[in-house]
Amino acid sequence: MRILNLCLVLVLMCSCSPKGGKSGSENDERASKRRNKVSMIIKDHYGSKYGFEVRGPLNVAQLEKEFGKSHEETAAMNRLKNPYREGDEVYFFTSDVQSWSDRAGVEGYVLIRKDRIVDGIVTGMN
Repeated sequence: MRILNLCLVLVLMCSCSPKGGKSGSENDERASKRRNKVSMIIKDHYGSKYGFEVRGPLNVAQLEKEFGKSHEETAAMNRLKNPYREGDEVYFFTSDVQSWSDRAGVEGYVLIRKDRIVDGIVTGMN
């Protein structure tokens, strides 16, 4: 019985490891690097002197949750959902604090495919 319990514990421990054998910190680091790259893609796309913070990637369910139910918001969300293909990424972005102080702030969502912006929606600016 002790051996069976030990085997069960070992099986459970092994099955709880992250996919691909990567530790949580390695996955976090990879996600952080990707967000930094997306930030640079957005900066280049908008030709901005300011930096951008990004959140994502967002899946379709998260995107739907973030948008309201008005006709305009649904149409905007569909602009990102309709061209979405497997492997694409959707990110929320906002320009840095200095841009908002300089009255040049912008925020919104972008659909990225292979490191290129397919489409974007600006949801706020000053």
